This record gives sequence, structure tokens and C-alpha cells, in this order.
Amino acid sequence: MNWDLPRRSGIPSSDGGAETEDRSHLSSTSYDRRNLLSELEEVDARIEYVRATDPSGFRDFTVAYDVASMAVIRVRAILEVEEFAYVAAAVDEADVKGLTAVRNFVAHGGYVHANADMLWSAVTEYLPRVVEALRRAVARSDGE
Repeated sequence: MNWDLPRRSGIPSSDGGAETEDRSHLSSTSYDRRNLLSELEEVDARIEYVRATDPSGFRDFTVAYDVASMAVIRVRAILEVEEFAYVAAAVDEADVKGLTAVRNFVAHGGYVHANADMLWSAVTEYLPRVVEALRRAVARSDGE
């Protein structure tokens, strides 16, 4: 199965090896910034994958549903990582609470009141705005 999603350095390849990247020349700040931007690019790829899927077929136990779930989980994780605290403040507290609720839905499942339509909307409409807010915060920090 080919999902056409980008692979990050250090993620094991299908043959069991791992791609490696020489990071010795990078400061931790520059590496953190690159890592964050890479993570946001991957989330963008996931969002586009979901958008390219027919909404009528979007449901649990499909690849698109799992890709959407991972997009939510990854963005929420970005907001929890200490190295990214400098951009996490760019996301409104109400947005963080909403994202946390969606993350809990996809991570724990079984919530009767939630459904695939809610996840579809969160990933295709809401999540891109959060990603853009994070991207703008990175750009602002570059100018400091």
C-alpha cells in the first residue's frame, strides 16, 4: 500500500534499515525549528490526503480516517512538546481545548456523541487554521 505521504529522516524504511541525518552542524534551536516545520508539512500532507477522499466514504476502519486521526494527534502533540512552546502560545486556548477533545475522540474512540463527520470537519476546516497559526508563529520567531 502506498499512501504517498512524506517520510522523515530516522524513520525505519520498509527494508528494516533507517535513514539517518547528520545533525552535528545544527544548533538545537535550528534543529527544533526544522523538525517543527517538517512536522507541519507532514500534517499538511495528511490534510490533503483526507481532502482528496470522498466524504461519503470517510468512516472508521478506512485509511483516510486513520490518516485524519494521526493529523489531529500530531498537531496536539506539537502543542505539548517543550521545544515547541515558543509557537504553542500562538494557538488560542479555546482552540487547544477543541483540538484536545478531537484528539481524545480519535485516540480513545467509543464516544457515542462524536462521529466521522465531526472528524472530517475538524481535519479539513479547523486543523489547517491551527497549522497556519503555528507556521506564522515560527515565521515571527525567525524575525526576532
